Amino acid sequence: MKIKLMYVANDGTPFNTEKECIDYEKSMNRYVIYYEDKETNLFSQRLDDESSAKRFISDCLHDCYNDNIVSNFKLVHCGKTVEFDSTELSEFVPAHFKINGTKLNEIFSVCPKI
Repeated sequence: MKIKLMYVANDGTPFNTEKECIDYEKSMNRYVIYYEDKETNLFSQRLDDESSAKRFISDCLHDCYNDNIVSNFKLVHCGKTVEFDSTELSEFVPAHFKINGTKLNEIFSVCPKI
């Protein structure tokens, strides 16, 4: 029996070699955000641009504040990975929370722009 290996990218595009598949994924220039807290399992979100990725992280931080939980994030873009938790990006002030925009921009500056 002959077995043929096929590599498939996240969007369903097939490739004959692992290298072609990995190169294709990197060329897609997507931001992948992994999110995990004590109440939810690890899940990921793929976003096409930096502003959408920042908006997603901000929305997650808002949920963290509402649920009084700390969550862990991992941002992956073009082979670079940055890990951080919700307490690094937001501070609680009376009646709401404030996102540290400078720190958020520092996290995204680690990932290259294409």
